[in-house]
Amino acid sequence: MQLAGSDLALNPSASIAVHGAPAAPVFLVRAPVKAVALSSVLVKASNFPDAHAFLCAALIHRHSDPPLSAQGIAELRQIGLFAPSDGLPMAAAYPLPLLASTADATALDNAETRAHFAREGFATMQNLLPAAHVAALGHYFRELAAEGFLARDDAGGTRRFVAHNHPVAAFWHQQLNERVTQLVAQCSKPSYSFVSVYDEGGDLYWHVDRPPCEYTITLLVDYAPLDAKQRSPWALNIRGRDGRLHAVHQRLGEALIFKGRELRHSRELLPRGHRSTSILFHFVDADYQGEMT
Repeated sequence: MQLAGSDLALNPSASIAVHGAPAAPVFLVRAPVKAVALSSVLVKASNFPDAHAFLCAALIHRHSDPPLSAQGIAELRQIGLFAPSDGLPMAAAYPLPLLASTADATALDNAETRAHFAREGFATMQNLLPAAHVAALGHYFRELAAEGFLARDDAGGTRRFVAHNHPVAAFWHQQLNERVTQLVAQCSKPSYSFVSVYDEGGDLYWHVDRPPCEYTITLLVDYAPLDAKQRSPWALNIRGRDGRLHAVHQRLGEALIFKGRELRHSRELLPRGHRSTSILFHFVDADYQGEMT
C-alpha cells in the first residue's frame, strides 16, 4: 500500500491491534524502524491525532481512501507504520540450519578449566559453538539491528540493541546446559538468554547480576575491528575474588563463564568506529525456584 501524494509505503512487518470501544479506539502499533529500533506505540487521539483519525477511518469505518494531512503522514512515519519505499525494513534470515546439538559437553572443558572456575569463579570456554554458527549469529543479529527488529536500550548510557530470549539464541541456550553442569560441578538449568548489539560509545557500568544469573556465559559473536592478536580490544572487566581487576579480551567464538551474582563486572566506552555483539546465556542451579527472566 502506497500513501497517495507521498513516497511512503506500508511497513510490511508492522502490526496493529485495536483496543477499546469503537467510539474511542486505541491502536497498538508495533513496527521495526530501519536503522532505528523495534517500536511499540499506543496511538490515541491525544498523542497522534491525525494518525489516529486516519486509522479510525481506515480500520473502524472502513473508508477505502481516508483523508490524510501532512501532519498525519509525519505521525504515521514516526510510529513506523509507513516508511519510504526505498527504506522499508527487510527480513533477516539465519543463514545456516540449526544443528541438533553441540559436541559432547564432557569432552570440552578439561580439569584445569574446571579447577580455575572453582577457584576464581570464572573461566574461558573454547569451542562453545561451531565456528560457522558463530559467524552466522554475528551476521544475523547485526542485520536484525540494522533493519529495526531489535529493541533499543540506552538506559545508563549502554547504547545497544537487545533481544530477550530470541528463538535462535534460545535454541543454543538449551544445548549448553549439560556443559555448564559439567563445568560448575552442579546440576544447572537455563534461565534466559540476552543478545546485546553495542554501538560505539556504549558501556556497561560496574554491577552484579540478578538472581536468574547465577552462571553467565558471554559469547562474542561479532567484533570489528579486532586487534593485532585477533581479539576484541574492548575488555570485559571482572573484579576477582582476590580483589584484582581482570581484563578479559575475547576472540570471536570465545566464551567466558562467570558467577555474575558474585563477581562485579563492567565494560568501558566502546571506541569510535567499533561494533560488538555478544550473546549472554544465563543459568541457575537446578533447585532454584525464583524468577527466570
